[in-house]
Amino acid sequence: MRTALSGRQRTLAGLLVTAMLGAALTVTAPIANAAVVRDGSSSAAAAASCYEIKQVAPTSPDGVYWLQTPTLVAPAQFYCDQTTDGGGWVLVGRGRDNWTFQSDGQGTPAEINATPSGTDAFTPVTLPAKTIDALLDGGRPDALTEGVRLKRARNVDGTTSQEVRFRLSNRSRWTWAINAALPITNWSMTATGNSGTGTASGNSASTGNWGSDQTWARVSTTTNSNENYRAGWAYGSSATGSTSDTSYIWKNSSSARAMPFTQVYLRPRLLSSAVSYPAITDSGTEASTQRAMADSRTLANPWGVGGLASGVDSVDTTEVKALAQVGNRMIVGGNFAYVQQDADGTGRVEQARLAAFDVDTGEWLDDFRPTLDGQVERLIALPNGNVVAGGNFSTVNGQAAPGIVALNPTTGATDTSWQVNLEQRQSSQPLYVRGLEISGGYLYIGGNFTHVSGGTRPTAVYSRSLTRVSASNGTPDENWRPEVLGNINAIEGSANGERVYVVGRFETINQTATGYFAVLSTADGAALVPGLAAPQFSNASSRYQQGVVEVGDKVYEGGAEHMMFGYDTATLNLASSAIAHNKGDFQVLTAKDGIVYASCHCSQWLYSGAKNWPSPTGWNQADNIEYIGAWDAATGTYLPEFLPAGVASRGKFGAWALEFDSNGVLWAGGDFVSGRNTNGTRVWTGAFMRFAPIDSTAPGAPADFTSRVVTNGLRLTWSPATDSSGRAVRYELIADDRVITTLNAATVLLDPPTETTRYFVRTIDRAGNRSASTPVLTYTP
Repeated sequence: MRTALSGRQRTLAGLLVTAMLGAALTVTAPIANAAVVRDGSSSAAAAASCYEIKQVAPTSPDGVYWLQTPTLVAPAQFYCDQTTDGGGWVLVGRGRDNWTFQSDGQGTPAEINATPSGTDAFTPVTLPAKTIDALLDGGRPDALTEGVRLKRARNVDGTTSQEVRFRLSNRSRWTWAINAALPITNWSMTATGNSGTGTASGNSASTGNWGSDQTWARVSTTTNSNENYRAGWAYGSSATGSTSDTSYIWKNSSSARAMPFTQVYLRPRLLSSAVSYPAITDSGTEASTQRAMADSRTLANPWGVGGLASGVDSVDTTEVKALAQVGNRMIVGGNFAYVQQDADGTGRVEQARLAAFDVDTGEWLDDFRPTLDGQVERLIALPNGNVVAGGNFSTVNGQAAPGIVALNPTTGATDTSWQVNLEQRQSSQPLYVRGLEISGGYLYIGGNFTHVSGGTRPTAVYSRSLTRVSASNGTPDENWRPEVLGNINAIEGSANGERVYVVGRFETINQTATGYFAVLSTADGAALVPGLAAPQFSNASSRYQQGVVEVGDKVYEGGAEHMMFGYDTATLNLASSAIAHNKGDFQVLTAKDGIVYASCHCSQWLYSGAKNWPSPTGWNQADNIEYIGAWDAATGTYLPEFLPAGVASRGKFGAWALEFDSNGVLWAGGDFVSGRNTNGTRVWTGAFMRFAPIDSTAPGAPADFTSRVVTNGLRLTWSPATDSSGRAVRYELIADDRVITTLNAATVLLDPPTETTRYFVRTIDRAGNRSASTPVLTYTP
């Protein structure tokens, strides 16, 4: 830990930061920024990097210092190694085994600062990727002069260590998906011999596994059964270690790799004189908020579903496959056998395949009790307030209803005034419905069938695997009857109502070769939209698609061989691409607030920019993905901040249904057993998860910002602000364009500056949303 500050450091210190509780005050001596010595000794003297501190104060010891960049915004504390190779290294992660390598970090930054090393530091803790990017001030990780530094324990006692350096290639931002085989330009290691001496180096490697032998000149971050799938920065399998809880090198068996306690450092060489803080006008700063999106943490469910009604356990027969909100009810459909209150089966009721839950509370609504003899694949609300279910069933509530039925969402009774009758006249083919979409007054129906009747049309008409009927009474549209050779999995109507997008397992539509993704006109005739580029697929032999959604001028579709591709709607030219790693077929897509959410049975990595499988190439970024991912709809950029980490999926089948409710909560249906809530506690989910929206609302702004000279300094005071969440807020005090401290109280006592200083104050809530600041308050000595 740090030694006591020198007399010069104490004299030049800015804020003497304390834990602000109640009306506690912070005393400081803020002066013009140009005169502040950026030695990291306080928040007002925050440096741009550990490297800058070492230049300003060459004798500074290892320890915790204040750092600040324009991207980081407010000063924060980080651990600096000020000894190795001249110092200037910031610690971004440490631990022995069980690294998660996930973008949202592991543990808390305070844990790193408090325990950078020692046996109490064996449980991995890493800074969030966004924090690391901020420490680089948005700079590229591949531009770091020294690359990434590892300090690994070299013996079980932790008394000797090994130094590893590696330069990442083509990395525009930080990612913790280290075990996704990120390309390495070059690498080097010390202490590679059995005697603790020797060096090794090389070029053109990857972060999943590199080195020159299987003993000490090896770094392996992948997981396997030999180490019980624990991840870390392992040596080779021939290196020695111990299973002891206090061993600095953990080794599970003779065939396992040896996993050392490891610290991860970076050395950004940022100087305060070279970074630029935005100039603040006298009117102050505007409010800034997080982007509106679903929270990565799941809500606990008071009720859920379980069991398999069909007795068949497969990715196609999972518990929940459909969701639709009708009124204040979320209708849940699939292959489940019952509803229950917890993992132990409390309150279990046999209610198979369809159930209703209160949108606000998640409670099961026991008045909705329809009976079906087969699986539900899709649900959609009708304009009249009823719900249509499509699937593999043939009877509902004891009456014939092959593949499709309309139900009262309160009673579960069949709506006999709305009927669609589907037929499959090819005896070798099953009848089912998997696609439902309402657009332009029609209900579009996709699946596997040949004929349709209903409403005022009692005689069946030919419309193979895709049709549309009146949303009001179910009458088929005889002027829109495409012929699909194959089956339809999902349908999406365009915002302008002029086209429908369909995906599935089909080769031709209307005798024209299409592949498994096609665009049809909604005009009479159901013609394929002309002049569009042919869709691309990640694998020539397996191309079936399962989800599609249009947002703005892009349409996204996903499916077989792990592809999630985006296209320009005007041309269908490929605009973005991503490939999920291992067991990663995409299954369903939805969108909200300019973000596309797509689910898959994947739980490892996503390669952005890749277009091919099984060996993704040409990718520009690798990130974690856990069953559901989020993409910026306008650009196709993956958003790694949404990561439902800690999810347990019974059969690893992932989500087959995604639906936003009227509260902005994302419901995800599949085979999910549990997830983690906002406190990090594991909670039971009962086959579907609910993700509340994150707080993206700015807190109230402070007002009445005043100053007065008092006997012992300059007091700044403002009226307290509130937050809509009801939680306590903090305040950022800005002096001459940069935040100098964060406070809990609506007042602060300062030593008067010796030069004219411009002050602002604004509110920041627990989610990181900032209010507009006050107008400038200028103090002139």
